[in-house]
Amino acid sequence: MIRKVKPDTTNRSQVDSLNYYKGWIFHMSKKVDSAIFYFEMIPNQSVLSARSSFYKSLNYLYSKNSQASLNVMNMQTDTSHIPTQLKLLNVAGICLIDRDLKTFDSITKQFDFSNHVYSEEQTYLLDIQKQIKKVKRKSPLVAGLLSAAVPGLGKYY
Repeated sequence: MIRKVKPDTTNRSQVDSLNYYKGWIFHMSKKVDSAIFYFEMIPNQSVLSARSSFYKSLNYLYSKNSQASLNVMNMQTDTSHIPTQLKLLNVAGICLIDRDLKTFDSITKQFDFSNHVYSEEQTYLLDIQKQIKKVKRKSPLVAGLLSAAVPGLGKYY
C-alpha cells in the first residue's frame, strides 16, 4: 500500500509521514541502514523532524557509528519535541559507549534528577561509569610477552 502512493499526489507532510513510518518499520525490523535512509529524508522543518532524528541517532548506534549518532543528537536544538534531559541522557550514553569519560562528566553536571522519567536512567548511567572506572585495562604488551613465553597464556591474562 505504501509503495503505491505517488509523491506528486501528496503534500509535503504526507510524504514526511510516509517516510517516518517506513523508517519506523525498518527500525522495528532492525534494518538499520534502511531506517536511517528514510529518517534522513525528513527535512528539519517537518513536525516529525525531532522524532526522526531521535530514531536516526539510535539506528546509527545500532550500526556502531557512534560519531554519526552524536552528530545527529547535537544538531537537535528544538527542545519542545526532544526534551533537554532526554537529549543529555542520549549524548551521555553515547559518550559511555565511546569510553569518553571526560565528556561524560561534563554532560552529567547538567543532569536534573527532578524528573522521575529520566532520573532512574541518569543514575543508571552514573553507575555504569563507576563500573567502567573500576575495570583495569590489560596491557597488550604483557599479554604478548606472556604468549611468547607460554603459548596461550596471554589469552588468559
